[in-house]
Amino acid sequence: MSAGLAGALAVVLCPFAGRAADGTAESEVFYIDASLDLDGLLASWAFVDVDGDGALELVLAVCLADGERELRVHELSAHRLESVPKHTVRVLGDVIAWGCADVRSEPGRELLFLTRGGVWSYSLTRPGYRDNVSRLVVDDLLYDLPDPRALEHWEYIIPGSGSGADGRDLVLLPDRTGYAIWGATGEEDAPYGRRARFEDSEDDGDDRGSVGDRPRRAEMSFSSGGSSPFLREDPRGTAALLSDSRKVRAPALMDLDGDGFLDLLRVSDEALTIHMGGPDGPSADPTRVEPLPKELMAEDGESVELTLIDLDGDGDLDLLAHVEEDVDGFENALHRIFIYRGNAERLIGAKPDQVLRFEAAMLRVEVTDVDGDGRVDLAFRKLELPSVVAAVTGLEFTFTYLVYMGGRKGFDKRPTLDHEETYDEDTVVGLAANRELTLDCDGDGIADLVEVDLDGRIAIRRVIKTSSFLRGETWSLERAPWKRFAGEGSIESLVVRDLNGDGLGDVISAGERRFSLWLSSRGRQRR
Repeated sequence: MSAGLAGALAVVLCPFAGRAADGTAESEVFYIDASLDLDGLLASWAFVDVDGDGALELVLAVCLADGERELRVHELSAHRLESVPKHTVRVLGDVIAWGCADVRSEPGRELLFLTRGGVWSYSLTRPGYRDNVSRLVVDDLLYDLPDPRALEHWEYIIPGSGSGADGRDLVLLPDRTGYAIWGATGEEDAPYGRRARFEDSEDDGDDRGSVGDRPRRAEMSFSSGGSSPFLREDPRGTAALLSDSRKVRAPALMDLDGDGFLDLLRVSDEALTIHMGGPDGPSADPTRVEPLPKELMAEDGESVELTLIDLDGDGDLDLLAHVEEDVDGFENALHRIFIYRGNAERLIGAKPDQVLRFEAAMLRVEVTDVDGDGRVDLAFRKLELPSVVAAVTGLEFTFTYLVYMGGRKGFDKRPTLDHEETYDEDTVVGLAANRELTLDCDGDGIADLVEVDLDGRIAIRRVIKTSSFLRGETWSLERAPWKRFAGEGSIESLVVRDLNGDGLGDVISAGERRFSLWLSSRGRQRR
């Protein structure tokens, strides 16, 4: 939209012995380097359950020196990523994106290849293309001629339900006038048919949507000036999956009511349109339309980011909206955080239940459980510029980490963690880092800060809680890293995710020729 809404195997590192609540020592926590060096350029990646056995595999899309492209499937265990792929598939030249979904009768999931004329399926249970690749969808998809080195991951997959053809996954695809959901027609291994279609008008701004990475969560970002109708996996959610001279507004897929079916949400200038899902996918007709409150109908130059998640733990989804004003020149902007508590009948109330305001040149917000109490908290990273008067004597930038703890009645009015760092002209390069505070990394139950800098150096800084009789409970962020990783990551890529199910964050940073992966482990480290 032009101005508003429609606008990375050797065991290394020193162990940490965590402390249990009763003061006894827990098992040590250390990290295992499971990174892969690549013989080509990494185009995209994803952890998916390819075999359908409940275990994740890593799929890498790699562009080789001769121009050929490959999809490589690597097996993942709790402490190891196999360096030799289990499957390697050469990708044909007309493929613009790949996905993974259960769309055929063979065991496990199939690879999906998106082309200009639709989608093809490929089974990993058979070798090669002969008698293996099948036409799944015939449609004129929306995209410009892609970079021949690109091969993006398509995430708009809706899990199927039931048995037989009804149990196969659905696929959401963009076309020239909107997008459609495609699914099995009832005949075994026959091409998919269109289940539902959603019209959308042309727009000259940039709307982005995403698929929730876990049940009952989705994030939707809307900003101006970009060129992407659909979002790919990216640390800041700013890269295009597919681009076209014509744009459609991207939807979000998530389970709104907890019934196990993904619902579809669309945002326009003035309303949120909801299509509730069922066994056949989201309904073609809107289930309900909720008007956006005035404060979310952004004015010229403003940007709005919306996050739908259960903020208060009552089982109903709530809305967090980040509205940033547009400013000219060297100055801070006003950032407003609006919180609306939802219920079974509605997502957005007439008035916000809580409002937070910040003056900053940059504000990033993460919704995560910092203290491990089962309720989500708000973690902010704020960059403040000096005033024009102060800048005369020298530039000094202030970078602040803030955490507001959450409860049933909302978030605390004052931050529990308030950590400030200052930078001048000589040290300002230290500001340039990709940071994430989402999961516990040292085993104490408290989320920790993971960061990768311009040189690709990855480090973990712990959030520390201390208690004393006189001062009570205090929270702080380590200034010196608890751990530094020897491998090289990329500032453009940082994901912290529990891949091996031990309750600790594993660190991922994907560079051009290296996939950096550090897997957490509990127990006594071998010397």
